[in-house]
Amino acid sequence: MIDNLHYESGELEKVLESKTSPLEQKLFACLFTADKTFINRFLLELGRDLANDNASLGRVALFLTATHLTNGNLAAANQQFSQLTNSIFESGNLTSFFASLAGLIQELLRDDIKLEKTILSENGALIGDSHTLSLSYLWAQPTSEVFYLPGLTLRGLSSPQKNSYIQAIENATSVSLRKDHLTFSIGEIDARNLYTHFAKILVKKSYKDIMSETIRTSLNFVYGLRAPYQEFYIFNLPGFNPALVEKENLKHKAKIKSLYCEFKEVFSQTAVEIGFNLIDHKEMLETEHINNLVDHAHFHPSFYQTILAGYLSST
Repeated sequence: MIDNLHYESGELEKVLESKTSPLEQKLFACLFTADKTFINRFLLELGRDLANDNASLGRVALFLTATHLTNGNLAAANQQFSQLTNSIFESGNLTSFFASLAGLIQELLRDDIKLEKTILSENGALIGDSHTLSLSYLWAQPTSEVFYLPGLTLRGLSSPQKNSYIQAIENATSVSLRKDHLTFSIGEIDARNLYTHFAKILVKKSYKDIMSETIRTSLNFVYGLRAPYQEFYIFNLPGFNPALVEKENLKHKAKIKSLYCEFKEVFSQTAVEIGFNLIDHKEMLETEHINNLVDHAHFHPSFYQTILAGYLSST
């Protein structure tokens, strides 16, 4: 109970120091510190402590691999991931979150991906959800920082009380105070949840107001962390994907699509109104996104490169 309260209220140090905090909370809290030196040391020490617990060790190893990936150290990421044994991936050893993370990393490391770094990475930082793992191929270099904040959502950032996600964003932007360009990947998880939770959302008469307030509150908070000399960028959401509509909900596909498109429109309009530079390439994000997925939600790094190229050429 107390451990959960520490995590929910953003008291990351107490979560990391506690001997009873759940492993998943420790792993998330570790990355939420945005302290690259501490993250690497903590994960290595945690791995040694869990050497006899194969399932737990696998979770730590996945976070170490993700850390190497966002640091641009592909050799270390490949070496760390190759050490994971098949038993770690057996049914029951990984929850859906870790299984999804493992699948994404496996797809990214499958090919020898070499791409030119984006101009936004020059003295810049990339902050956000799991899409930062794919985007790290375009960002990770000596003059940039990439901060993977697992599970980051607009909903989490819209809370009036301090929580772990709010603390994580504050830490990442604080560490990036000397950077000129900060780019964010936030909102795709919220948008994807619409496919499964549409019924609970639409039953509320005020769902449009709730949706708008959640988006505006969270984006206002993030933009409020901008220094006067910084430019803030944010990726627009991808288009609707009918493959994410569950079989039992196919009869509601039109409603789900309408809700999704409404959410995306409010997100993009609000981001621009607040002051974000909205990274978009409408033709690709609306028509080609489905053909460039490496799993259910994440794009191949080369597709992100195309999105960025289209956006930068139009500005």
